Amino acid sequence: MSVFDYCCPVWANVSNSELPKVKSIQKRAAKIILKRSNGNSAVFLFNEFKWLSFDKRLNYHIGVMTYTILYGQTPKNMCNIISVSHNTSYNLRSSTNHNLAILKRPKTNYLQNTFGYSSRVWNGIPLNIKKSPSVNALKANFKLFLQNSQ
Repeated sequence: MSVFDYCCPVWANVSNSELPKVKSIQKRAAKIILKRSNGNSAVFLFNEFKWLSFDKRLNYHIGVMTYTILYGQTPKNMCNIISVSHNTSYNLRSSTNHNLAILKRPKTNYLQNTFGYSSRVWNGIPLNIKKSPSVNALKANFKLFLQNSQ
């Protein structure tokens, strides 16, 4: 899993035609480790290991990276990648929930897969998890949230 975790930010940008290959490798690894046949459900295998599916793993790493950027735990130049939603005229949910500003849809699909356009992941995290007091608390709470979500 360390290889998947190390490369998650890179694999988040691959085309949709390549993602099934990566997902297949994760499923195959679980089956080999547990010595199970091809008939076993990947969800059952992942639950046994307490692994997140590859899609949820991507979201997990995007959420952790966003947290570290927002709370100043990354180099300064990374702070320009994302921006928090601000509205001085009205008290909107987007600003009270610590949501990120949603960028205009890019003209190319390639840009749509970059980290700057991943605000949907952060905006989908419950507020109590976003306000975690530390990165480790966020990691534990966010992983539990993802494991319990459909």
